[in-house]
Amino acid sequence: MGLIDADKIINRLDAVTKDGGENVKVFSINDIKYLLNNEPTAYDVDKVVEQLKSESARWQDSGDAYNDEKEKGVAIGFRKAIEIVKGGGVDAKTDS
Repeated sequence: MGLIDADKIINRLDAVTKDGGENVKVFSINDIKYLLNNEPTAYDVDKVVEQLKSESARWQDSGDAYNDEKEKGVAIGFRKAIEIVKGGGVDAKTDS
């Protein structure tokens, strides 16, 4: 899932719906879908999760006995961050 910038969409709609302030153009649902589907992604959840998983694996695989507990804690933190990102952010419900 990719998130788009709603402010950019609103600005683009405002720009194309007004004809010099005199006429308002009407667009179909398909026109709006096209606009939404072609808007650049502002935040790609899947890419963020992929990066967090990679970083978590790097910490888990370091294998230094002295830092084992620290590394486990960092890896747990990454897993929690993945849950939050997948859940949508601040108001997301997680299992823990």
